This record gives sequence, C-alpha cells and structure tokens, in this order.
Amino acid sequence: MAEILIVDDEKSCRDAYRRLFGAEGFAVRTARNGDEALRLFAEHRPDVVLLDVDMPAANGFAVCSGIRRTDGETPVIFLTAMETEAGQIRGLGLGADDYVFKTAPDQILVARVNAALARRAAMSGAARMRGKAVSAGRASVDADTFLVSVDGKPTGDRLTKTEFDLFRALASAPGTTLSHDEIAAALRGSGFTMESACLRSHIAHLRRKLGPAGELIVSERDAGYRLVR
Repeated sequence: MAEILIVDDEKSCRDAYRRLFGAEGFAVRTARNGDEALRLFAEHRPDVVLLDVDMPAANGFAVCSGIRRTDGETPVIFLTAMETEAGQIRGLGLGADDYVFKTAPDQILVARVNAALARRAAMSGAARMRGKAVSAGRASVDADTFLVSVDGKPTGDRLTKTEFDLFRALASAPGTTLSHDEIAAALRGSGFTMESACLRSHIAHLRRKLGPAGELIVSERDAGYRLVR
C-alpha cells in the first residue's frame, strides 16, 4: 500500500483529499503546515507528497526545497489554487514532479499521483539502467544518482527524475524532433498531457544543469524539441 503525505493548511481540503486517496487504497497522513510536513516526511518517508503552496510560515516552496535537500527521488506534486505560470516554473524549478491546480477533477489528480509513483517504480527497476550513464556532447548524467558530469568531472548539479527522463528521451533519439505529446508520454505515460509552461520550465532547468551540452537541446517552433547530433 502506497503512503501519501497531504500538506494543506485548510482542514476541509485535508479531509477531502484524505477521503479521496483513502478510497483509492492509499495510506494517508496529513500535515497542517510546512514545519509539520517536514517532520512527518523525515519520520515516515512517504511514497509521494501532495503539497499546497500558499501556507503560513513555511510555504509549499520552502517544504519542497527542504525535501529535495535530502531526497531527490520521492515524488512531490504541488496541488494549489495558485494558477500562475510563474508558480509552475518556480515549483518545477525546485524539483517538484508536477504542478496540479485545485480546480482539476479528482480523477485527474489521482491519475497524476499514480503516474508519479509509476515513474518512480520504473526508475528503481530495470528501466533505470543501473550503472549506466546517459551522454550528450561533453556532458553525461549518471542513471543512479542523476549527477551531471562535464568532461568526466562532476559539476555538482543533480537532475530531478523528470529532468532525467526528459534528457534520456531526447538522447535516445538524437536529431529527431519529439513533439510535445511524445515528450509528455515519455515523462508521464501514454495518454497524459503536460502544460506548455511546465515543459518549457523543465527544458530550461535541464539546459542550465547540463552546462555546455544544454545548447544541444533546441526547440522547433510548433513542433517540439530535439537533441542535435
């Protein structure tokens, strides 16, 4: 049974999501604020975190940063009423796996959580290609640690799971333009969609972390992205 940590300062929201995910077979823990969320995360290491943004004291962005300082793999999904592109870009830049609006139907939210868990399981299994690296130009990324190296030397940058999946998808088809839908399928599974702002944010952070190899990722207007040979 997968365990989900739901973080929201509004009791009505916590109760609603507890019922929703409990009915889906999840073990559910809830936190009322950021400090409680970080404590519960450290104590129980849930399988996935569902995280509100706008909370008093430590907000969702601070919680995500705190989690990512010690854990680069547990899926973190923002669930928020802050429906802005800037919020999406900031959240994804902090290492979140997804950014879902509270106006989304319950079925979409559950599907996003299940997709994140499936990606994590795949990366822990054979699909993760343990012991191998994905390379492009002078940069390579270790498939176990997601650490970036340039000219064989670690840079200290670490990709998120989503960034690694994106890099691997592009590197597996050099010179081929992957459409928005093809990239979304590689990141989240067939049938799932991704907001354009989310994909642009992932691409921007991936380019920066890859250093000189980031320039190899080019955008094709109205077509998608490709990794040049």
